[in-house]
Amino acid sequence: QELSLSSRDDLRLYAPVLGLSVLGLLPLMSLARRPEWAGRVFAFSILLLVLGEVLLWQAPAQLLPIGVALTLFFTGFNFLEAALPSAISRVAPKGGKGAALGTYASGQFIGIFLGGVCGGFIAHHAGYRSVFGAVSVVCTGWLLLSLLAPARPREAAAGA
Repeated sequence: QELSLSSRDDLRLYAPVLGLSVLGLLPLMSLARRPEWAGRVFAFSILLLVLGEVLLWQAPAQLLPIGVALTLFFTGFNFLEAALPSAISRVAPKGGKGAALGTYASGQFIGIFLGGVCGGFIAHHAGYRSVFGAVSVVCTGWLLLSLLAPARPREAAAGA
């Protein structure tokens, strides 16, 4: 089942999703500034990705459930999109910040490429909704790693 929207109807979905996800960023950004909350906010943002992907995978193709799923996903995604490079910059040694951020950006582009290839393969062989299921599994693994990985001393002091 597909959610079919005309290009004129796109605003009915994407305007509220964008507005609500930006509003959702405000408390996350505020809490993330507190060292004792930074790690929890990071994990919560990954959880938002998982929840959004699971809903996109399992929810009926109707405007409200898809809107909720996209809002959850984009709230987590937008927070992480800003927080990850910032965290790398904070923990990188002074003389290695450029190399660390360059490596991060390269990994990001390689990940986009591999994600597109894998997503296309899954969509072709199992249907496009299966892509959301696969991404929810990957994000769940990331969430578990973030919860189980020991904090490095420098990160522990910053709460990340």
